[in-house]
Amino acid sequence: MITANNHTLSGTPLSGEVLPQEIQQLLQQNRAATLSNVTKPTWWHTIRVREIMSSPVICVDTLTSIPEAQLLMQERNIRRLPVIDDGKLVGILTQGDVRGALPSEVTTLNRAEQAYLMKQVKVDRVMHTAVVTVTGDTTLAQAARLMVQYKIGGLPVLGKDGAVVGMVTESDVFTLVVKVFAMLDQA
Repeated sequence: MITANNHTLSGTPLSGEVLPQEIQQLLQQNRAATLSNVTKPTWWHTIRVREIMSSPVICVDTLTSIPEAQLLMQERNIRRLPVIDDGKLVGILTQGDVRGALPSEVTTLNRAEQAYLMKQVKVDRVMHTAVVTVTGDTTLAQAARLMVQYKIGGLPVLGKDGAVVGMVTESDVFTLVVKVFAMLDQA
């Protein structure tokens, strides 16, 4: 596989992420690849989630407080956290869930009282428990369809043992699309 640390394609440095092998082969075989070459159903359906997912995944457990989860999301610049219990996925917490759990701006509680109360609220009280998941072998096309169908921005990727091994998000899909367009512009 070609990465930005080692190579460039068409004079354009890559961003450090690995490109799916099918696209690399297309570009290496025919630098003048046209959009019609890339739009053949074969490339979109052959890319597997494992090729573009983020891994390892930052997870929390059910006893994590809302302020702890919010801080983790801010520090790591992520919008969703899989919630695990005994190594198994039991829910997912999103930025929207966190915002919904925060006290109203018009509350009569002072900041110290708000902070104390929020430390008592654990993620299991506000997380989504019906989690849509995929495996590393799921195609990118299937994962994208699920995100659109369920109106969600990310999918936990589960290993054979049911453990969370990755996360694929709408950002991962868009990043791939942007790379393909950039390569086509260079061809």
